[in-house]
Amino acid sequence: MKNKILLALMFFLFPLIARAENKNICLNIKDMSCAMCAARVEGALKKVDGVTKCSVDNKTAKGSCDYDDTKTSADKILEACNKTGFKCEKCE
Repeated sequence: MKNKILLALMFFLFPLIARAENKNICLNIKDMSCAMCAARVEGALKKVDGVTKCSVDNKTAKGSCDYDDTKTSADKILEACNKTGFKCEKCE
């Protein structure tokens, strides 16, 4: 009985899991002057539900986030970055 239930769950959940795709966004972050600024931005980005990995470098004024596009979007990541007080936009 347990095997049938597990099989049924796998049958119905697999398409949902398969649709999840990790994406990456590159960020240009202006006005960071120190490592504490970068840590503040990175901490805010890591709190966004769906962000799986994130790094921010104040020396290059860049950030990078890997995220699950079924849980969040690039716009939400940009919004979280901008809420820290630093100007943030997608890299071109």
